[in-house]
Amino acid sequence: MTYPHIIFFIILVLPLLGGLINFLAGARSGPWIATAALLLSSILSVFLLKLTVDLPSVLRFTWLPGIEIGWRLDRISVSLIALVSFISMLIHLFSIHYMKDDPGIKRYFAKLGFFTFSMLGVLGADHLLLLFVFWELVGFSSYLLIGFWYKNEGVPYAARIAFITNRIADAGFLIGIILIMVNSGTGFISELQSIDQTGWWVGAAGIGLVLGAFGKSAQVPFFTWLPRAMAGPTPVSALIHAATMVAAGVYLLIRTSVIMPPALVSTVAIAGALTAFIGAFSALAQTDIKKVLAYSTVSQLGYMVMGVGVGATDMALFHLWTHAFFKAGLFLSAGAIIHYFHKHFHSIDGQDMRNMGNLKSVMPVTQFSYLVCMLSLAGLPFFSGFLSKDGILLKSLEWSALAGPWAFIVPVLGFFTVGLTAYYMGKQALVVFYGKNRMETELVKDKEDFLTVRLPLIILAIGSLGLFYSFNPFVHHFQILDFWFGHQIPLSFSMGWLAPAISIPLAVGGLFVAFRSYRPERSFTYRDYVARGHYRKWSMHALYLDQFYHESMVKAFNMISEIIYGLDRRFIDPVLNWLGMSFVVFSKLMDLVDKLIVDKLVEFVAYISKLGGDFLRLFHGRRVQLHIFWAVLGTILILLWINNFM
Repeated sequence: MTYPHIIFFIILVLPLLGGLINFLAGARSGPWIATAALLLSSILSVFLLKLTVDLPSVLRFTWLPGIEIGWRLDRISVSLIALVSFISMLIHLFSIHYMKDDPGIKRYFAKLGFFTFSMLGVLGADHLLLLFVFWELVGFSSYLLIGFWYKNEGVPYAARIAFITNRIADAGFLIGIILIMVNSGTGFISELQSIDQTGWWVGAAGIGLVLGAFGKSAQVPFFTWLPRAMAGPTPVSALIHAATMVAAGVYLLIRTSVIMPPALVSTVAIAGALTAFIGAFSALAQTDIKKVLAYSTVSQLGYMVMGVGVGATDMALFHLWTHAFFKAGLFLSAGAIIHYFHKHFHSIDGQDMRNMGNLKSVMPVTQFSYLVCMLSLAGLPFFSGFLSKDGILLKSLEWSALAGPWAFIVPVLGFFTVGLTAYYMGKQALVVFYGKNRMETELVKDKEDFLTVRLPLIILAIGSLGLFYSFNPFVHHFQILDFWFGHQIPLSFSMGWLAPAISIPLAVGGLFVAFRSYRPERSFTYRDYVARGHYRKWSMHALYLDQFYHESMVKAFNMISEIIYGLDRRFIDPVLNWLGMSFVVFSKLMDLVDKLIVDKLVEFVAYISKLGGDFLRLFHGRRVQLHIFWAVLGTILILLWINNFM
């Protein structure tokens, strides 16, 4: 075992070990132990990145006879391991404050550690089977976290929807893995680019991998589970939506896109662009502060998938990195707001933005973090989201110019989404933090705890600034990416100016429209935020896709199941019952034959043997000397007889 892999296994086990120790420790010290484990994991991951930045580390071993699996640590996997460890550590720290009064706090941190452990396993795995094991553990642990408050109405249902949706997509993923291993003879991700890609199975395996990735990263048509995942605690939403579970699908696409046929890759690009638009459109009319961010996550994941489809895999990975910071910051800011309402206004829905307003006066640090992360998500210059998003948009323009006129639907949807994103994020900021307080009671000044609230929010806000990646936001060659991936991003071609020239006016325009509609000096009533009009209703219900799935498809499946049940009850069950009764009667007959014939015959043979033995016993005495005499005498007589005839 190599030195980097020893460090990796320590990083891998620390979250799980910290969660278990937390569960055994007291409610006060346990969460701090779990957080300290993640802090140590984050520090070690930085050291591991230094070790593997120039030379990947590979470890392989025999799992079953004929099946070898292993781990691979390179720039991509280790940089994401560091990202997941760090973001998870900040969420652990924030959760200490957020969950301090919850009776299930020890159970919460144990599940949080299990989730982080599972995601780290996905990132380190080099074999598809090993990745699939941790992939399923991520799905199972997310089910536990989404359904954490299982006693609340609707929470178990939301957890089941998320779990079942991912299992349906994972069935395709498993089929893809089987096809690759059976036909190529290898399941190692690092060897996929060297396999023969001329067979029919390559396309089928690619479709299976895409289905698995789309389910985990909430792409069309699987995205409806992600807004339902808001049923879990807000820090859980931050962890799932930022850099962990939903990012796993994008990571899988980045690793396996080398074996996908060009037509499938183009389909991925279109699906990503469509998801980005649908997610942004669905966020426009939402009134729940977490649902706005949930649909925003769907939209940004669409950008990442679109980046993979157009060939900008490095920029997709960079957007995954930047999205982790600003989305975690936004969710934790929302968590601070929800916790504030639960603490001071028990009877008011702390997630409904129509109840908010002027929160900047009582939550200044939360407002600062939210605004920085919001501007990064909106894609304004000097913020990290602008750099990564515009890199994807620029590459989509270059890709569509080469692919043909039909391909321009991808950058068109991508750019249109920029304006929508800026609008709904600007609207949310204005409604929540500015204007007048829309509650009947006065706001209460609440001191935000520095270590467990302010510090995570400030760190995430600082990480959302663009100067850490490029001092010039209009040049898409980033030295820090050169450190991560070993080469600069090949984007600045003749159209390098075109993406920001389109996206910046759209982002500024979206913010301007939001300000004109929801400027602070305007007075609003609760009714002003109710979705009215056709587009608002379609936005509020996410194009009614969720209703379509649950009212049309579910009803259809229920009808089919009822038909099958009727056929089973009327035809199959009687046949099976008759066969069962026939076997019972036959077994009874065989039992009688066994008892009356076979057993009696065996008993008769035993009886005859006993009679013969008793008869022969009459000729034998009980003295040993006599037996020896007769044996010797018999032997002499036999020898004499043989001698007379020889």
